[in-house]
Amino acid sequence: MTQKLRDELAEEINGWQKAANYQGCPFKGYEKINPHRKDHPKVLKACLDHLKEKEYDLTGKSVIDVGSNIGFFAFSLRIAGAGQLYMVERQGRVQKVIRQIVAIEGLKDVEVLGKKMHNVDQAKELPKCDIVVYKSVHHWIKKFSDEKTAEDIFREITSEASAVIYEPCNFGKALPTDADNSLAERCGFDTTVVIADGFKGRDIQVCLRSK
Repeated sequence: MTQKLRDELAEEINGWQKAANYQGCPFKGYEKINPHRKDHPKVLKACLDHLKEKEYDLTGKSVIDVGSNIGFFAFSLRIAGAGQLYMVERQGRVQKVIRQIVAIEGLKDVEVLGKKMHNVDQAKELPKCDIVVYKSVHHWIKKFSDEKTAEDIFREITSEASAVIYEPCNFGKALPTDADNSLAERCGFDTTVVIADGFKGRDIQVCLRSK
């Protein structure tokens, strides 16, 4: 029955007009979902390997994924040992998919937040977490506010975090590797590794709180 539900969900997602814009699901049994970035598992493994090398213990860590899509990175961190997950996703259809995955897999401590991020007050409403996943979202926030507000939002969301998985880009176009590093650095993080994503040349940065 569970696999039947997974198959039905995969069929629903792949039936969307822009199905390729949605990431895969890291839980086994969802292979029929067309993953947005086929190198996601490789990139995620590199991130996890680096955190392990840095002796960063994921066990029980709370995670907030801002612009989570259907949750590839957040769910992957849960599989690796993280605790409470918060998925910040505006699109109602994508929120529904996250909740379906949570129900099918019988997951606990997963909360979907349909929040907009246009000002700092909205960011203050979000829970403070140990790990922030902030992939391909900063440029959208700048679009609806301005550069200073976008930085203040990032600073607020990461204010109590010890690690950030960050992807700087500008509406699908890669930024130079060092072009946006200063954002995390200004907010108290060190960029400890840059991992090639392979999707339009964009890189993933793993940032740890400066000691």
